[in-house]
Parts: sequence; C-alpha cells; structure tokens
Amino acid sequence: MMDIQVTPSAIDFFKQTSLEGKKIRVRAYDTFECSTMVAYDIVLDHKNEDDHESMLNELPFIYNKKAIEEIGKYIKIDYVPSQGLKMVNTNQTLAYGLSLKSV
Repeated sequence: MMDIQVTPSAIDFFKQTSLEGKKIRVRAYDTFECSTMVAYDIVLDHKNEDDHESMLNELPFIYNKKAIEEIGKYIKIDYVPSQGLKMVNTNQTLAYGLSLKSV
C-alpha cells in the first residue's frame, strides 16, 4: 500500500475539479526514452481490476503496482496555483508543473 499525503491546497484543487465519474490516479509509467525511463503524473482515470484505492478527504485516489515500485510507499501531492501539481516522495521531487489530464 502507498501512503498518499495531500496538502490542503491540493485538496481544494481536486475538490474544484469535475472528476466526471473518474478517480485520481497517481501514475508512474515507462517512457522508453533513455534520458527519462520513467515519468510520473496525476490523471483522471477509471479504476482497473488490479488497482489499489484510497479515499482521502472524500477524494478517490487510485494507483497500481508499477506506481508503488517506482514511487515507493509514500507520496505527497501539493498544488501551487502558479505552478500546478507537484509529486514528492521520500527521496526527491518526482514531478512538478503538472496539470490534471483525463485518460
């Protein structure tokens, strides 16, 4: 399982977003590029059979085994209006300047 922490500003951002029946996916995926083998983002998506789900402040977060393997067991999600979403694990900032996309 992954410990997902969401800052108050990120909670406000997500609550103002129409989820359109989807859940908030914390995602790690292969890019198949030598400089950035794995990329990270946050997207609106439907839950798959093998996904884990956590409810935080009435917001549904999902993630899969790949996310746990690449991110680790802890992720903090923050939002700064002028900069977008930011993902930080225990070792480093994984991604910043993210917008919320739908897949």
